[in-house]
Amino acid sequence: MDLGIGTEGLSREAVSLESFISRISTGKAVLFTGAGFSLNTKNLEDKEPPLAKDLANKIALLGGMEPSDNLMYASDYYLTYKDKAELLKLLKNNFVLNEVSENHVSICSVPWKRSYTTNYDNAIELSNRKNGKNIESLSTDDDPNDYIHISDICLHINGRIENSTINDLDSNIKLSNSSYISADCFIGSNWFYHFKRDLESCTALVFVGYSLYDLDIQKFLFNNPSIKDRTYFITREDASHEETYFLGKFGHVLSIGVDGFADLVRENRLDNLDMTDQEYTESLVKYENSSDQIDIRDAEVERFILHGDIKQSHIDRAFSINQSTPYLINRSSVQEVCDLIKAGNNVSVVSELGNGKSIFLKNIVANLTKNGIDVFVLEDDEGDYLKDLDTLNSLSKRTVIAVDDYDKYVGLIRHFDAVKPQNINLIITSRTSEHERHRQEFSLFEGKFLEVSVDLLKKDEVQYFVNIIDNIGLWGGDRKLEP
Repeated sequence: MDLGIGTEGLSREAVSLESFISRISTGKAVLFTGAGFSLNTKNLEDKEPPLAKDLANKIALLGGMEPSDNLMYASDYYLTYKDKAELLKLLKNNFVLNEVSENHVSICSVPWKRSYTTNYDNAIELSNRKNGKNIESLSTDDDPNDYIHISDICLHINGRIENSTINDLDSNIKLSNSSYISADCFIGSNWFYHFKRDLESCTALVFVGYSLYDLDIQKFLFNNPSIKDRTYFITREDASHEETYFLGKFGHVLSIGVDGFADLVRENRLDNLDMTDQEYTESLVKYENSSDQIDIRDAEVERFILHGDIKQSHIDRAFSINQSTPYLINRSSVQEVCDLIKAGNNVSVVSELGNGKSIFLKNIVANLTKNGIDVFVLEDDEGDYLKDLDTLNSLSKRTVIAVDDYDKYVGLIRHFDAVKPQNINLIITSRTSEHERHRQEFSLFEGKFLEVSVDLLKKDEVQYFVNIIDNIGLWGGDRKLEP
């Protein structure tokens, strides 16, 4: 299902809702909320929490000042000359919520990897409590090392009002002329490093109620195409083309509002997901992206080049970050094969001995997993992988099975052809000679597998390989590759 929204005769690129739902159902998507997320909530005064200009005027009125829309001026003047206790009371009355809508509850029922917000209010925490789940409410003053290994946290970039004290007004609570603090303030905090890591490993980064003018988005998304493809902006239904145009440069835009997003969650039963309820498979093992964030060392790069030995975490990270130490070629054909599989095709990858088909397959698996697709890898050749295929076939969720050196498991290919599962696609590899030997057998499945050869590198890929060799000095001395 695709959603394309046009405004005043202008249209944006269609957004695949199927891909979006798949990404956020993994338990590895990140939620990032802005001021628009808190619409239709109620504070202690039974009103919606105010936006920056309204808050500035409330503070000015409390301090007996002239009306002002400038939150930075009003708050700074008040904190310098007026009663801080009265300001804290005002903030709590306006930003401690006692009511959220069912739509907020539904959105927070999704098993998010982590939640970030620029809001002062407790909308995320209250919505989670209504889902029967407690979530830690944190600010940038909290030590990330105490919390980063748990997923049930909400980081308030501008500070949190609930349970705050007068001392928090000088540090924890950042009152500025925007509902968002300066990007540099967050970038300079201890949390920003972990936020970047979350972006590298998440299957989706979902902004809800976010405004382009509130933050330098480029500093968050690092101009990284792989992050852009996993980034979604949920804006209000009547958002103008001007409001959404630049957001579209940094991710997918869904002008469906909080209500529409909640409807998607409920319609696809994401509010009923149980991440612990996994069907057991014996031989086909579900791939999980590694959480290891250790940078690769030169000795590991050399071992990889000479012996093909590389950690899973380095495979996972290779296409999510700019490699400060070059070690793995991000081949364009990886994305091409992923696109073929996403389109519902089965793919066979072939190469001569030592030309990288196994590493290529690992790249495919890591890429698909990071994009929210369940991938099962055949690891135990003594297990009952035919029964495993039947188990996965009984599920409704889209699945990919990856098999390296398929010629050892031709029975699995035959069974796949016999069962014809609608929700499963195969990605298999073989040496070219073995594949040629099995062509007669594959005539039974003619037209059902697209063949991709990975023997040859493209020109830019050759140059990147040269950079890898240069970096670890395998040429010897000052020897350079002849043009």
